[in-house]
Amino acid sequence: MTRFSHFISEVNRFFFCPKVYIALLFQFALMHFFTSGIRALSIESGCKSSIWLFPFLFGYVYLQLTHGLITTYIFSSVPFMERKEIYTIIRKGRKRWLADAYAKIVGVSILIAVANELMSILVMLPYISLESGWGKIYKTIALTDAATVFDIQISVPYLLINQFSPFEATLNVMLRMIILSITLGIIMFTVGLMSSGLVAVITGTCFSGLVIIKENLAYCFPWIRYISPFSWMDIVDNNSNRAGSYAKWNGYLLLLSCIVILCVAIDVHQIRKIDFNFIDEEE
Repeated sequence: MTRFSHFISEVNRFFFCPKVYIALLFQFALMHFFTSGIRALSIESGCKSSIWLFPFLFGYVYLQLTHGLITTYIFSSVPFMERKEIYTIIRKGRKRWLADAYAKIVGVSILIAVANELMSILVMLPYISLESGWGKIYKTIALTDAATVFDIQISVPYLLINQFSPFEATLNVMLRMIILSITLGIIMFTVGLMSSGLVAVITGTCFSGLVIIKENLAYCFPWIRYISPFSWMDIVDNNSNRAGSYAKWNGYLLLLSCIVILCVAIDVHQIRKIDFNFIDEEE
């Protein structure tokens, strides 16, 4: 088996399992609940929505929160200390095992984002049309009081529709979701190596919960936006235009890069001296 085939096999084994299915089913149920008003508008107006719901969904604070919590749940087994891993480490060596663990986090993060994109389309069936533009439904929500009339909880900012094409906005939010999920996974991995899987899960939960703090306190303390990573999936947060959105994201990306580099440095140092206690991790 080639190294790439082994990587695909490991990612599939980790992602396609009951734990992940349950997490994604929960996320789908929440998407279905929060988009009920959009479906009602579509039925009432006789117009189908476009397939570009994804950027609006993950600009919504509660779906940002649940995405973070679900990602934490999916990565709850880091640093992958199953009993059989001791044989893998002996065979591969510690550095190779560490690199493979990072690759698994990256692969699973990509699959999580792809699954969320697919669910954002499925949740609107059968009231959906395959069109390249934003479509009448989202423009109606952005420009009228339809959100109030139909109790639509998902925000559809006109600034987003005006400044970004549907494909650009979707790709932008997907890339942010992938990078943030990777960062969370690596942080949890590092914390797990240094302490335990339980502390890693607590860390991931706190990391995810910062979006609620930001949502309630950002107007009083604007700097809180910089410590609430999953809220960065809102590409027009604080009424940012296109140029401002990219400028902010570049700053966030630099911060995330520094965090990841620091975590990798700690992990490399830790695996040289740590005595893996597989029995404790499984209990």
